[in-house]
Parts: sequence; C-alpha cells; structure tokens
Amino acid sequence: MGDDAKMRILYYGGCWETNIGNAFLDYGSINLLKECFPNEKVYFSSELPRWFYHVQGKPIEDTMNLAEIADIDLIVVSGMALHESFIRLEGPILEKLSQRGVKVLFNGCGGDRYDHNETTAFKRLLKRINVIGLISRDKTAFDSYKSELDNTINGIDCAFFVPNYFIPMPLILKNYIIFSFDGMEEPPIKTENQKIIRLSHEPYRYFTYQQRQGGLSLKVSKTAPRLSIEKEKSVDVLGNRPFVSNLPEDYFNIYANTNATYSNRIHSTILSLAFNKQSRLFITNINTNRLKILERVDAKDVINKLMRLDAAKLGEKKEAHLIALKDIVRSS
Repeated sequence: MGDDAKMRILYYGGCWETNIGNAFLDYGSINLLKECFPNEKVYFSSELPRWFYHVQGKPIEDTMNLAEIADIDLIVVSGMALHESFIRLEGPILEKLSQRGVKVLFNGCGGDRYDHNETTAFKRLLKRINVIGLISRDKTAFDSYKSELDNTINGIDCAFFVPNYFIPMPLILKNYIIFSFDGMEEPPIKTENQKIIRLSHEPYRYFTYQQRQGGLSLKVSKTAPRLSIEKEKSVDVLGNRPFVSNLPEDYFNIYANTNATYSNRIHSTILSLAFNKQSRLFITNINTNRLKILERVDAKDVINKLMRLDAAKLGEKKEAHLIALKDIVRSS
C-alpha cells in the first residue's frame, strides 16, 4: 500500500474487565498505530462480546460483534493472539473479514504453551486469513512462525509503548511502592515502613453476573478476594488503601509515580519497567513462556531481584518495532 493511500484500520482488543493488563498493551498498540499512520483512520472494537457469550455457555455466533460488520481495510490484534482460545473465539472474525479482502496484522503478539497443538492451530489459521505480517513479543513466537510468513519480525510487547503516549498526573502521595498480587498469597517483602498501594488487575473477580428476568444484573460477589491492608496499619494510611479500577489511566498514573513494584503480574512488571521504575516479579513457575516477554527486553533477572531496564536499549527495541510496523503496512 502506497504512502498516499488512505486506510481504515481497526484495532481489535479489549476484555479489560477480565484483566486490566489487556488495556496496557491495547493502549500501547493503538497509539503506536496512530503514530505510525497519522493520516489514516484508526478505530477500536472489543473482543469481549464473543468471550462473554462463551463463558456463559451460549453459542458465540448468537452475539453481535462490531468487528465483523466494520467497513475497514486492516484489522490489527495484539497480545496473546497466537493462543488456542483466541484462535477458537476470534479466529472466525478474522476469517470473515479476510473473505471480504480485509488484511490482518499481528502486532506484538505471542502464544501460551508453544506446544504442537497450539502452533498447529495457529498455522492453520494463517492459511485461512489474509495476514500481512507478524510482529512477535517474544523470540519463541518469532522462531515458531518465521518460516510461515514473509513479514515476521522479532518485536516486543506493546505495553512498553505506553509511556510514549501517556502523560502521568502528579500525585501528592510520594515515596510509595506497589504490591500487585492476584491468585497468590502476598509474599513477605521487607518494606522499611514505606507506603504501599495494593493493586488488583482483576476487577471482574469482585463481581458476579446473575440472570434476572431474562437480563443481567451485577452485584458484589461474597466470595471475591479481599485486598488486605492489615499488614501495614502503622504506616500513613493514605498510601495503604487497596485499589481496583476499570480505567487503565488510573493504573498508569500509579505505576508512573511509584518507587518500585512487587507483583506476580507480567503486565504490572512490564508497565513499571516501561516507566523506568524498579520492579520485581514473583512467579511460581520459572519455566512459563510468559517470561519470554521479559527476556526479550533483557529483564530475565526481574524474577531474582529488584531491577530497572536500560532505557537506551529498550528505546532501540521500541524504535525497531515501530519501523517494522510501518514497513509491513506500507508494503502490503
């Protein structure tokens, strides 16, 4: 596609209610598209409708999906789009759009297990869609599919681009640290009486959906996990309140102003490192492929110690990713 051509680009993401970390990479990817293609139209549509019907045991084809009726030239997805669940739930949308001539781009994507079933499923999808390129977020994804596509680039996770576009709000709270632990017991961490903000990345766990008169109502779940503040009562309470939000900007502001982050969440770690903050990742399975996202930016030691990234080296990887994105789309 020539430089003078006008495109209608749809970024397909969302599902923030299930994991606010999805918003981190969405925000990075969609703004990266706007920077690379300032004269084009960039839109946003959610993957959630099909997922929502699926988890309720309903036929996913019964739900309305905006992406499949969008009048667009290119659809872009990011994150764990090389995984079987994405392929099963959202692959049909990519196929329908491809049949209409819409092009597909994977920007900052990776898988989960990279086993035979997963890689086979994605290779089959590649044969059914009009894909113009794959920019990976870890080297295993790049190595797994570089022989399948002409335009396969070893990129990074799109959440690393959030600080390029987000201007943090100043806070009156100073010298605090972040604890963000979902799905595991908070480990003992020496805090030296620092203020602590405890974040949850899973707002949906605090609510349950109930069917009522054919509709859906939302109420607080009695079995939802509680964010404990009992451990640090003696410290300034302003910095020890638990926090959960549906707005990614709220999280961006907290991560951008912290002294350090301790978490078992990959994208909690990524965002802290992206804002040039110290971070440490606590993880029970050191063999998980999710760590490959951090290895890609030379942050493997984050599971052993509090660390920050070399900003210059990260900047080089971000620039290479940006250039690759421009080249793939403009040459398609």
